Amino acid sequence: MPPIGYLDRLSARSLATGTVLCLGLDPDPSSLPAEFPADIVGVERFASVLLDAALPYVAAVKPNLAFFEAFGSAGIAVLELVLAKI
Repeated sequence: MPPIGYLDRLSARSLATGTVLCLGLDPDPSSLPAEFPADIVGVERFASVLLDAALPYVAAVKPNLAFFEAFGSAGIAVLELVLAKI
């Protein structure tokens, strides 16, 4: 059986959620709500809360690599956690 391609997975997810909504994750530390520290810890916590709330309702999630890369290897490690959660 051939592997399922991206468009097939997206179509199935869109049908399952009833939407084509794509959540963009652009975690700018200076824009985080006040209860989250403006650092990689805050980015990780905020992304986790956001994903917990949104994943049942979105067809896709698009993390913006540049925002995570700005934190170097720690940011890439957080991106990997975010991707695992998705």
